[in-house]
Amino acid sequence: MSGGTIRNSLCLFFNIICFPARYFYSKKFKLAVFHPNYENTTSSILPFAEREALFLKEKFNATYFSDNRATKTNFFKNTGSYSIYHLAMHAQVNNDNEDESKLIFGLENLYFSDLYAQKLPLDLLVLSACETGYGKNIEGEGIMSLSRAFTYSGVAATIHSLWQIPDKQGGEIMHFFL
Repeated sequence: MSGGTIRNSLCLFFNIICFPARYFYSKKFKLAVFHPNYENTTSSILPFAEREALFLKEKFNATYFSDNRATKTNFFKNTGSYSIYHLAMHAQVNNDNEDESKLIFGLENLYFSDLYAQKLPLDLLVLSACETGYGKNIEGEGIMSLSRAFTYSGVAATIHSLWQIPDKQGGEIMHFFL
């Protein structure tokens, strides 16, 4: 097999890994980046997630929803205007009750259960937050993760984490990935 054939085969096999690079460099996308402000909350501030978000804003001319603009309302209100969302934020997983799993938009929470009633026409959602692909495995249903809830609501592809990721290393992974 030639190198191109192997690469194309790997791209088919690992589509989620190859999808972003091809898509990003085709210039046929609109990207929105969300990074909430965690001051005056019980969540820790994420300075490297902020750097990650600003990097994406500059590199891809993304719309940057930060601080008081990084809200659950703006998240839902703008899905029709963008093909990719990148969420650099906190998440919490509750394995005992998946409906309590959530993304934390500063003072607001976006719960797992909120997503099932939504129609989100995104091509790609990057969940740069802890354990967004982790959840309880329910027979006949699958993994009850935040990523699954987004897929159920219409998102074509998600990139998520199965682990808790320190802020600095999460940002470094995203820089390397893109």
